[in-house]
Amino acid sequence: MVDNREIILAFIRQNGPILPAKVAKHLGMSLLMGSAHLAEMTATGKLRSSWIKIGGSPLYYIPGQEELLEKFSDNLNEKEKRAYALLKENRVLRDKDLEPLERVSLRNIKDFSFPLTVTYEGGEEIFWRFHSVPGEEAEKAIALYLKPEEKPKEKEAAQEPAQKKEKAATAVERPKRERKQRQATLPAAPVEAASVSAPLPLSPITQQAVLPPSSEFDQSITTYFTKNNIEIVSKAVIKKNADIEYVIHIPSAFGQLEYLCRAKNKRKLSDGDLSTMAVQGQLRKLPVIILSPGELGKKAAEMLPSLKGVTYHRL
Repeated sequence: MVDNREIILAFIRQNGPILPAKVAKHLGMSLLMGSAHLAEMTATGKLRSSWIKIGGSPLYYIPGQEELLEKFSDNLNEKEKRAYALLKENRVLRDKDLEPLERVSLRNIKDFSFPLTVTYEGGEEIFWRFHSVPGEEAEKAIALYLKPEEKPKEKEAAQEPAQKKEKAATAVERPKRERKQRQATLPAAPVEAASVSAPLPLSPITQQAVLPPSSEFDQSITTYFTKNNIEIVSKAVIKKNADIEYVIHIPSAFGQLEYLCRAKNKRKLSDGDLSTMAVQGQLRKLPVIILSPGELGKKAAEMLPSLKGVTYHRL
């Protein structure tokens, strides 16, 4: 018996993102049955569905075909098209520099705009990355937004004594960034400015071998994985006994499913925690599971349903 799932994968692999009606027609079945197959394959991670809608229906595509969604950007409304063009041109945008309508539009075009939450000077800022921009490039651009390059010291006048001029030149005024400036030239070397929340690379050691638990919290997570037959592929301790990142394999009827898992030992998770983890999943192209003994804050609970591919489980 021919497996319809394999036929669907081959069809989408050949044609790119596609509507349920075309899949149903290709299989010679009803739209309801075709949509059911697509929903099942999306739930198991074999397919993904778009946020953009064509006639009220999402597009289905194979992970790795995200860039092909760009040819459907004409289906955005006019405000969303302008925001899409602005972000595509500038690659990284600072949320607070945008007009209110631009902010709303960027939050709506989730196939193309990915939020990055940055902790800086005791507060949090949101930046927007175009979907095809690598995480490393985004980090450098954000660092430059937060810490502009300093102007060179003015040349000393030949008539004045050297010592007096050196004292006068000690204070270098930092240039002010105009509000309408959308993008800056990236520096040749990384700028040490702020703690950018994404992405967090795995350490070379944990990529080669999964180390034994290093803390009580680490042990509790490992025990939870063992009880649920979950395999740890790699592990990175972000902060001992507080924050650990795993790549895991979860058994299913369709084989092992790969997830990015973040274990946070906090009493309460914020919306900033969720958005940061969602961005990391988007950068890794993996669904995200958040494990924590703590509860979700009010804003985090409101945000969670809108985060595609993010699951929260309280331990």
